[in-house]
Amino acid sequence: MDTVDLLLLFVAAIVAGGLNAVAGGGSFISFPALLFTGMPPIAANATNTLALWPGSAASASAYRRELQQQRSQIVLFSAISSSAGWSAHSYYFKWKMPPSTG
Repeated sequence: MDTVDLLLLFVAAIVAGGLNAVAGGGSFISFPALLFTGMPPIAANATNTLALWPGSAASASAYRRELQQQRSQIVLFSAISSSAGWSAHSYYFKWKMPPSTG
Protein backbone atom coordinates (compact mmCIF):
# COMPACT_ATOMS: atom_id res chain seq x y z
CA MET A 1 0.00 0.00 0.00
CA ASP A 2 1.53 3.30 -1.02
CA THR A 3 1.28 6.76 0.53
CA VAL A 4 -1.63 7.84 -1.69
CA ASP A 5 -3.69 4.82 -0.58
CA LEU A 6 -2.93 5.52 3.07
CA LEU A 7 -3.90 9.17 2.64
CA LEU A 8 -7.15 8.16 0.91
CA LEU A 9 -8.00 5.74 3.73
CA PHE A 10 -7.17 8.35 6.37
CA VAL A 11 -9.45 10.96 4.76
CA ALA A 12 -12.19 8.36 4.19
CA ALA A 13 -11.98 7.31 7.85
CA ILE A 14 -12.30 10.91 9.07
CA VAL A 15 -15.29 11.59 6.78
CA ALA A 16 -16.96 8.24 7.60
CA GLY A 17 -16.51 8.79 11.33
CA GLY A 18 -18.00 12.27 11.10
CA LEU A 19 -20.90 11.01 9.02
CA ASN A 20 -21.59 8.22 11.50
CA ALA A 21 -21.50 10.66 14.39
CA VAL A 22 -24.11 12.91 12.76
CA ALA A 23 -26.45 10.59 10.90
CA GLY A 24 -24.93 7.15 10.32
CA GLY A 25 -24.01 5.70 6.96
CA GLY A 26 -20.25 6.10 7.15
CA SER A 27 -19.85 2.73 5.46
CA PHE A 28 -20.91 4.39 2.21
CA ILE A 29 -17.57 6.21 2.38
CA SER A 30 -15.20 3.79 4.09
CA PHE A 31 -16.13 0.52 2.37
CA PRO A 32 -15.64 1.76 -1.22
CA ALA A 33 -12.37 3.41 -0.16
CA LEU A 34 -11.11 0.06 1.16
CA LEU A 35 -12.11 -1.65 -2.09
CA PHE A 36 -10.50 1.10 -4.16
CA THR A 37 -7.16 0.53 -2.47
CA GLY A 38 -7.23 -3.12 -3.57
CA MET A 39 -8.42 -4.85 -0.43
CA PRO A 40 -10.41 -8.04 -1.14
CA PRO A 41 -14.19 -7.57 -0.58
CA ILE A 42 -14.53 -9.93 2.40
CA ALA A 43 -11.52 -8.42 4.16
CA ALA A 44 -12.81 -4.90 3.38
CA ASN A 45 -16.23 -5.77 4.83
CA ALA A 46 -14.70 -7.22 7.99
CA THR A 47 -12.32 -4.28 8.39
CA ASN A 48 -15.11 -1.77 7.84
CA THR A 49 -17.39 -3.47 10.35
CA LEU A 50 -14.68 -3.71 12.98
CA ALA A 51 -13.54 -0.12 12.45
CA LEU A 52 -17.04 1.39 12.76
CA TRP A 53 -18.26 -0.81 15.64
CA PRO A 54 -16.75 1.33 18.45
CA GLY A 55 -18.75 4.34 17.24
CA SER A 56 -21.97 2.33 17.45
CA ALA A 57 -21.09 1.21 20.97
CA ALA A 58 -20.29 4.79 21.99
CA SER A 59 -23.62 6.00 20.59
CA ALA A 60 -25.53 3.32 22.49
CA SER A 61 -23.67 4.30 25.64
CA ALA A 62 -24.40 8.00 25.11
CA TYR A 63 -28.11 7.30 24.63
CA ARG A 64 -28.44 4.78 27.44
CA ARG A 65 -30.96 6.90 29.36
CA GLU A 66 -33.21 7.21 26.31
CA LEU A 67 -32.82 3.52 25.57
CA GLN A 68 -33.66 2.65 29.18
CA GLN A 69 -36.98 4.49 28.85
CA GLN A 70 -37.85 2.38 25.80
CA ARG A 71 -36.63 -0.92 27.19
CA SER A 72 -39.95 -2.74 26.92
CA GLN A 73 -40.39 -1.74 23.26
CA ILE A 74 -36.81 -2.76 22.48
CA VAL A 75 -37.26 -6.17 24.12
CA LEU A 76 -40.57 -6.73 22.31
CA PHE A 77 -39.14 -5.71 18.93
CA SER A 78 -36.06 -7.88 19.48
CA ALA A 79 -38.20 -10.89 20.35
CA ILE A 80 -40.45 -10.40 17.32
CA SER A 81 -37.56 -9.91 14.90
CA SER A 82 -35.61 -12.85 16.35
CA SER A 83 -38.67 -15.10 16.02
CA ALA A 84 -39.25 -13.99 12.45
CA GLY A 85 -35.62 -14.59 11.54
CA TRP A 86 -35.63 -18.01 13.18
CA SER A 87 -38.86 -18.94 11.37
CA ALA A 88 -37.55 -17.81 7.98
CA HIS A 89 -34.28 -19.66 8.58
CA SER A 90 -36.09 -22.86 9.58
CA TYR A 91 -38.42 -22.67 6.59
CA TYR A 92 -35.57 -22.12 4.16
CA PHE A 93 -33.40 -24.94 5.45
CA LYS A 94 -36.28 -27.38 5.75
CA TRP A 95 -38.09 -26.71 2.46
CA LYS A 96 -36.03 -24.58 0.09
CA MET A 97 -32.40 -25.60 0.49
CA PRO A 98 -31.28 -27.99 -2.23
CA PRO A 99 -29.99 -31.36 -1.03
CA SER A 100 -26.24 -31.56 -0.67
CA THR A 101 -24.40 -33.15 -3.53
CA GLY A 102 -21.36 -34.09 -1.47
